[in-house]
Amino acid sequence: MKGASLDWPQGVVFDMNGLLLDSERQARDCFVGACPAHGWELDITAYHRCIGTTSETMDRILREHHADEFPLQEIELVWGQL
Repeated sequence: MKGASLDWPQGVVFDMNGLLLDSERQARDCFVGACPAHGWELDITAYHRCIGTTSETMDRILREHHADEFPLQEIELVWGQL
């Protein structure tokens, strides 16, 4: 197009998780390790349904699978420290 100018991007974001870096195994192992701190043994099939979802969806899935009392927020605090 004659006379058109292009705006160049100011930055580029590279999402390497799953491509160059595999952090999912570490995240899973830490989450499974955090559950006993609150008296829960996680069913790994429920966790696998949570991969790639939001925290709200993860909460819903784990409560449906385990119980309404599943303490996701408390477990996430321990999970982040492992």
